[in-house]
Order: sequence, then structure tokens, then C-alpha cells
Amino acid sequence: MDTKIGRAKGSIFLNSRDYIVNSIGDSVWKLVLANLPGDDAEFFEKNIAKTEWYPVTHLNNL
Repeated sequence: MDTKIGRAKGSIFLNSRDYIVNSIGDSVWKLVLANLPGDDAEFFEKNIAKTEWYPVTHLNNL
């Protein structure tokens, strides 16, 4: 694991997505994805495992 890049557990990413979808709707989540920079939308559309560690930069860009 690269120690220079902060990491966050997959459950945080999934909980963030679920919060947006459940509180304001799937259409808003799709709008959020459409406005994310770089490869962030692609990251959130893939299978994220709750127990894995991922670069926190994706979460910061939400």
C-alpha cells in the first residue's frame, strides 16, 4: 500500500453513495457522478468492497 496517499475503507464510499441515493435520490447521485473530475465517476460505478482500502482522493472529490 502506498503510504503517501491517504486511504479510506470501502464502507465509507458505499455509505456516502447510499446516503445521497436514499436521502435525495438516484437522479441526484447520477448528477454528482456526471460532475466528478477525472476517473472518479468510473471509480464509484465499479464494485467497491466494504473491507478494501481505496485512495481517499475519490471521497474528497465528492
